[in-house]
Amino acid sequence: MNELSSKYIKPGKIFAHLDELLKWKTGKQVYPITVELQPTNICNNNCFYCLAKRYRDKASLNKQDLFKIIKNLSKNKTKAIIFSGGGEPLLNPYTVEAIKYSKSLGLDVALITNGVELNKENIKKIVKYCTWIRLSIDAPNKFIYKKIRGVDFFNRVIDN
Repeated sequence: MNELSSKYIKPGKIFAHLDELLKWKTGKQVYPITVELQPTNICNNNCFYCLAKRYRDKASLNKQDLFKIIKNLSKNKTKAIIFSGGGEPLLNPYTVEAIKYSKSLGLDVALITNGVELNKENIKKIVKYCTWIRLSIDAPNKFIYKKIRGVDFFNRVIDN
């Protein structure tokens, strides 16, 4: 594990929150420390291994609901939000704005993306507000990428 990933990926991270564990153990109300928020079920890939596609619909959170969820998480002392998906989170038109909003409320923000929807405009905004970004590229070239992902976006993702 490199220095950067070891800063954010720690197997013993739960031990940093012993006070929350004690509350839970004694039956007190606890709130999530980190939440994975899926702003949409829509995806622009067709990965052969995807478990979510079996249940996929075209649902996306609207701006009002997305921001309400984020505000409630912040009020209840959630510390971080990871925008991920049952689909590609950047296919929801409000995700980039929601990332900025989350950061403005003092939350740590992260993004898990397949990289297809990244572009010069949104990358600048996303990088400014995210603590980390995970870009899923599970192939060394466009031929294997297409076999795995079912789409021909390898060069686009690499360019992004």
